[in-house]
Amino acid sequence: MLMAEQPGSLTLLLLGGGHTHALLLLALARDPLPNVRVVLVSERPLSPYSGMLPGLVAGHYQYEEAHIDLLALCRQVGAEFVEGRVKGLDCSRRVAHLENGEALHYDYLSLNIGAVPDLSTPGASDYAIPVKPIADFWPRWREAYASLSVDPEVRNIVVVGGGAGGVELAFAIAYALQSAPVVHQVSLAARNAPVADYPKRMRRWLQRRFDQRGVIALTDFNVAEVASDRLIDDKGRTAPADHVFWCTQGKAAPWLSETELSLTAEGFIRVTPSLQSIAFPEVFAVGDCAWIDASPTPRAGVYAVRQAPFLLDNLHRLLRGLPMRAYRPQRRFLSLLACGGRDAVGARGRISLAGQWVWRWKDSIDRRFMRRFPHS
Repeated sequence: MLMAEQPGSLTLLLLGGGHTHALLLLALARDPLPNVRVVLVSERPLSPYSGMLPGLVAGHYQYEEAHIDLLALCRQVGAEFVEGRVKGLDCSRRVAHLENGEALHYDYLSLNIGAVPDLSTPGASDYAIPVKPIADFWPRWREAYASLSVDPEVRNIVVVGGGAGGVELAFAIAYALQSAPVVHQVSLAARNAPVADYPKRMRRWLQRRFDQRGVIALTDFNVAEVASDRLIDDKGRTAPADHVFWCTQGKAAPWLSETELSLTAEGFIRVTPSLQSIAFPEVFAVGDCAWIDASPTPRAGVYAVRQAPFLLDNLHRLLRGLPMRAYRPQRRFLSLLACGGRDAVGARGRISLAGQWVWRWKDSIDRRFMRRFPHS
């Protein structure tokens, strides 16, 4: 069924409720696009704020505190909300197809759909719990937590992935299980040293906290197979694992490969510095699903947040026939990593920070960000 357009208006279709689109909607309330109907499509009405996930697992936040209420946001700014999952795009006809059979026409399109878990490692789809999407991860974590918090036997819990997300999750799990009847072993399996691209001083502080909290860092451990009770790396070494949490780099949504969009070899959407698709100028892509050929960056929420004002400006420019504005990712940004309890480490460039005051700073930043959004 094709959704009807409102007479005399253009349609901006937003696929995905990620950080960029949430901030775009806030900005549209102050600076609306003239004569443009805005429709947001998201699989769920609550969108997780990634900065608060470790605190959510550790028990510092409630579920609603760590999620953006997209339905309330759309109501506040006068946008339409459609709950559904996208299964394909017909870019030539400017139509998005949903899994429920609905077809949504657009004049302008923006994709902020993120990445999906890469569970191609043998056994990962059977025995590992992917951290994303968080809406699926959360009930599985709560089930594991309920079991582990009363289990009289020591269990081995392994987080796979040595990036910032994996490090924070390992700390959060160790902290959450402090009240268990036994001290469960939490480990972090990483292909290289955890957060290897961070300053040495910060990594020393992280290692000190690993030691204090009993978290084992399995470095140079490239997981090649996940079994029911262990991990096996590409050198044949094993590590005991009763619970495995998968926090590796995601992959592109598979359905993108069936579209007419220009994609990278890995399946991500190639965009110009103006955040427009190389193949279709009326299509924008932001966040983890996009790849800027001119200035590739790691997939991190800080970039998605900074893209929102550029996306709004370029939508205005496209409507008015003006030259596009180039988004240039910042070279340095503040990175704060929660270490389970109300303690954190951080870095910006070569400057490293650590302590409870850093956690309070991070908590203040995260809460201030979330206060910008309405709640039902």
